[in-house]
Amino acid sequence: MANKDIVNKEEGLAFLDNDTELYKLLIESFLFDNNFQIETMENLVQQANPENPKSMVAAAKCIHYIKGAARQLCANPLAQEAEKLEKILNGKETGDIISKKNKIKTLYIQTKETLENILQEL
Repeated sequence: MANKDIVNKEEGLAFLDNDTELYKLLIESFLFDNNFQIETMENLVQQANPENPKSMVAAAKCIHYIKGAARQLCANPLAQEAEKLEKILNGKETGDIISKKNKIKTLYIQTKETLENILQEL
């Protein structure tokens, strides 16, 4: 995927009325805030068990944070996959939690690299 397919910078800036400083702040939050760390997501999703509703809620909450941040930044592939996993964790859809987690991890890494490049450009 091309960088624009991972994060649409122009769309993200337009969403924020071209406020470059706010876009930078959102990128920095995504890159450095503990709520968006891939290791946290992996651990919570790995531990998610339908027989333990609290574990499902914790994993869904983490995925929800990632989804929301990805939407704000217009990292659309990551946001879309996170939404799918969130629905599975919330019991609204069925699917393979581990394969979705792995797909999100790949997209997260690509998104993070792209955002680091965008941050340097801004």
